[in-house]
Amino acid sequence: MRTFYWKGVKVGNIFSDVELFMRAVGHTTNQDNLEQSLLYKKLVVEEYDEFIDSINSKDDAKTLDACFDLIWVTIGYMKSRGWPCEPAWIEGAKSNLAKIDPDTKTVIRREDGKILKPNWWQPPNFEQFV
Repeated sequence: MRTFYWKGVKVGNIFSDVELFMRAVGHTTNQDNLEQSLLYKKLVVEEYDEFIDSINSKDDAKTLDACFDLIWVTIGYMKSRGWPCEPAWIEGAKSNLAKIDPDTKTVIRREDGKILKPNWWQPPNFEQFV
């Protein structure tokens, strides 16, 4: 991936990009801030509604915008709670990727397409981050 700079600041890491924006608007990012997290909770709901509307109107550009905004405000919520986003991401990714069979490089699916948890799967330990 190409390195991109905006006004001399390296951008491209979703967690640090959101944190940079949050600091610019005067939000905290490394402590549990209940009032601020309620704002982000409201924003998540608004962006989800926009996502559904864009899907229903079959507008791919608006759907992509809504997906982006959902990710952005969800990270804002996590940072408003003071949660360590990158370690939590790694924990969740390890758990999800562990559903892939190391021999076949595929997953086990139910008839309806849902990915099943293999017998070796371990749930993520998010408790360590809260």
